[in-house]
Amino acid sequence: MIEITKPTLKLSRDAGSKNYGKFVLEPLQRGYGQTLGNALRRLMLSSMPGSAITSVRIEGVLHEFSAVEGIVEDVIDIILNLKKIVVRSLSDRPSTLKLRVQGPRKVTAADVEPNTNVEIINPDAAICELTKDITLDMEMQVERGMGYRLARKNTKGEYPLNTIFMDCHFSPIVRVNYKVEDTRVGQELNYDKLTFEVWTNGAQLPAESIKLSAKMLQAHLDLFLNLDTASPYPEEEYRMVVESRKDDNKNLDISIKDLEFSVRSRNCLEQENIRTLGELAKKRASELLAIKNFGKKSLHEIREKLQQYGLSLRDEEGTVSK
Repeated sequence: MIEITKPTLKLSRDAGSKNYGKFVLEPLQRGYGQTLGNALRRLMLSSMPGSAITSVRIEGVLHEFSAVEGIVEDVIDIILNLKKIVVRSLSDRPSTLKLRVQGPRKVTAADVEPNTNVEIINPDAAICELTKDITLDMEMQVERGMGYRLARKNTKGEYPLNTIFMDCHFSPIVRVNYKVEDTRVGQELNYDKLTFEVWTNGAQLPAESIKLSAKMLQAHLDLFLNLDTASPYPEEEYRMVVESRKDDNKNLDISIKDLEFSVRSRNCLEQENIRTLGELAKKRASELLAIKNFGKKSLHEIREKLQQYGLSLRDEEGTVSK
């Protein structure tokens, strides 16, 4: 019988934080650290379910290009602020949040009326500022989902005429990083030590994120345990798998214009005719740095943005430079 040393999982510093967790798994057989780290990181960045505000209705506003007298921000700025509100939906069905306040005053997420199905994680998030004695009446719809969804894909169903649909990012994962180092077992140094770091927006604990991604991976690996008795995929099931695989790449089609890049970074990418995240992910760091006016600060910004959508530059698989 071949014996393999059973690894142990330890929670490192600040592991009890709502937004950050550091986990160390050792000792692992040589090569297992990279295999597990890359698989879990990709699952967490691309497939973690979460909640987000998908649409909003503001009394007296017909479209997002409006400006309301008595409100400092225009409607587009209000929408950008709503995207920063972190929510956790306890229902699989869409939920409605209502807000009704009288000015003059500053409006934050704490002013939203309580809803038993939705928890607001950052109630201090700013929404807008009322400078006159006016009433702000607003309704927001919260949904559960996965990955990134464009506003035009939120338009299914029947909605009031003045509904404004929003791009939304459902994942509670902000950032994931891992590194593999050598570790010792007795006198042997031929083992891996996997250190995993997870940052979330607070809607889900880092430990919960690790656990859920491990369950997803286990569910797929369990399919291989029945190879001796499993029959070939039925036609319908095979077709479903193929469609799911196509959906995995939906982030590749996100337009650079839809993302909040700095003016310098966006201009450099447009100069090289890089229009989507998919085209950006095909580039090497050296190729980007060769672009005129593109520096290390822009490169760091690009890496951070790609990581949010489960992607990386062509020559940076698995790790993220800080």
